Amino acid sequence: MGDHCLHIFDFSTLSILGLITPATMKPGARKLQCSIERTKTAYNKVLLQLTMKHRMYTKMNLLNEALDIVSPAEFQLMFNAWDKQMIQLMLSAENNCRKYKNDYIPFCPIINLWIQRLNAYRWIKRFKSGRNCNTGNLKRTCRRLDIPSPMTMPLTTAEENIEACRAKLQEYRDKAPQMRMEHLQNRLKIAQDRNDETAEKAIIRILRREFNKKRYRRLKTAFGKRKALPASQVAVGCTSDPDAIFSTKEQMEEVVADMLTDRFQDAHRCPIGEGQLLEDLGYLADTPAAQEYIQFPREYVQVHETSSCGSLAYLS
Repeated sequence: MGDHCLHIFDFSTLSILGLITPATMKPGARKLQCSIERTKTAYNKVLLQLTMKHRMYTKMNLLNEALDIVSPAEFQLMFNAWDKQMIQLMLSAENNCRKYKNDYIPFCPIINLWIQRLNAYRWIKRFKSGRNCNTGNLKRTCRRLDIPSPMTMPLTTAEENIEACRAKLQEYRDKAPQMRMEHLQNRLKIAQDRNDETAEKAIIRILRREFNKKRYRRLKTAFGKRKALPASQVAVGCTSDPDAIFSTKEQMEEVVADMLTDRFQDAHRCPIGEGQLLEDLGYLADTPAAQEYIQFPREYVQVHETSSCGSLAYLS
């Protein structure tokens, strides 16, 4: 009956279709957002500290001195090593200046309080399970969150409190978006009362970003998951020669822009978009001639014998 082995055959696109299609790679996410003033300031501060600590400017001066001494190939290798180290420092500064938070529930002061209590009870559970913990920090955190006697709390009590915090967060989950909006509006009013333009602009930017995020989330839900990867090539048909194929980003954008420009201008070149018919109907069809056509379409077509009038009469 055979050994039931699975045979996998991998064919390249070039051998089957005669085309070389470049792989479409999704760009990596970046934590740095220059639109957020706090993040930008923290990034510059941390990056400056790292460059001074690793003597990056001193190394750059040594590279400039070695430009006329070493060969171009050796200088390129030295410069690539410096550049690679600089990229690592920049990525490290990004990781320190901004952190991604769990957004399964919108943030507001009440939600933040219960999340902190949940984390504190998890901390107590780890301590009661024998894990190494900083007891001083644990006591200060519990005192700030009004959690009594963390050192003498039984393990079962900590587990019960964890489930209670989860249930409380689940209870607030439906009301959290409205609570989040009320919190931002309250902070905006406070910023306006103290004439803090920087905070006011930051809060307005947050409100606008969250509104757009919700709107596009609804669109993504309606359209579903992406059916295929983005286009990697564009072919332009030719009657006499083989089709021209464009693969680079600049070529694809230029070709697609030219084709879309012609397509979007077709409506201005059709009979209904020019001549006497356009003057009579107008772009919004709010003229007396448009009302006349609605009441007497056949009579209007007899006066204006055009293909567009015939199509309108057929539709009516």
